[in-house]
Amino acid sequence: MDDASPSRRRLAAGNRRAARWAERREWRQRAEREARHRAAGWVGALTLRKLLLLGAVLYWCEGTKSKPANPRYDLTFTNSDARLVELFVRFVEAAGRTRQELRCYRGCLVVRVPRSRNLYLWMAGVVEGLLGGPAPDPRPPGMDDTR
Repeated sequence: MDDASPSRRRLAAGNRRAARWAERREWRQRAEREARHRAAGWVGALTLRKLLLLGAVLYWCEGTKSKPANPRYDLTFTNSDARLVELFVRFVEAAGRTRQELRCYRGCLVVRVPRSRNLYLWMAGVVEGLLGGPAPDPRPPGMDDTR
């Protein structure tokens, strides 16, 4: 028996293991794509109302806040996901501002909206309004959280 034989067996076993994991990875990726597709279909069209609600909540989660000791109303939104930054920019446009008015910094995905006191106060009210009523059914149709 030569020294290369155990090495070849380990290599063959590793190749079989890699093939098995590749199949599982492909199955998992396909299942994840299908789940995202179903959820995207559930969302439907992005209406003006949805966009304004989403933008207000998005900002409340990721934007700078005015403090009682330091009231500031220029919006500054920072996020590392370019898709969320784009959604926020669409929100600002829907609220009546133009992209040309924004100060966007691509390096760290920051959007600043100068002179935005009224928009800031409106968003604060939207968040309060969202939390004021009873909570809806916690799961959208077709969402199975048993995995």
